[in-house]
Amino acid sequence: GLEGPRKGHTSVVSEMSAAATSTTRLHVEGMSCDHCTGSVDRALRAVPGVCHVEVTLDEGGSATAKGSAPVSSLVAAVEGAGFVVHSFETQEQPCVTLCVDGMMCDHCTGSVDKALRAVPGVREVSVTLDDGGRATVHGAVAPAELIAAVGEAGFTSREHDASADHSA
Repeated sequence: GLEGPRKGHTSVVSEMSAAATSTTRLHVEGMSCDHCTGSVDRALRAVPGVCHVEVTLDEGGSATAKGSAPVSSLVAAVEGAGFVVHSFETQEQPCVTLCVDGMMCDHCTGSVDKALRAVPGVREVSVTLDDGGRATVHGAVAPAELIAAVGEAGFTSREHDASADHSA
């Protein structure tokens, strides 16, 4: 992974961005409670291109964001929430997001999750009812294989068009 700048040296971050899909772990200074982690979580989830967030007080405070958002946007979001990012690491990770039609409940998301996890090469899956039904899959797998697995679970899906999210 890449080592980010230390506290007070964020100018380097603005010139760096994450790969097309990546996992970025930010080391966040100043978080001390669940309210703090919630603030950072909300700030990162609001960044376009972020598909998964985990924030913890472990190891002095860290936030992990997965997706296509540039590191500079992640750092700006955390700092906008009142915290300091003192370093970061970024790791490229193939990621596919599918729009899944017909999911109505937790049983549905569970069926899709199980079907996707059974596909060879899948490393991580997140299925949600948000935005009409989404499945985010990390791993070296062709979208067609994932769409076929979702179909076998009884649902239709298509690859998510991220450019459609940004049109006004």
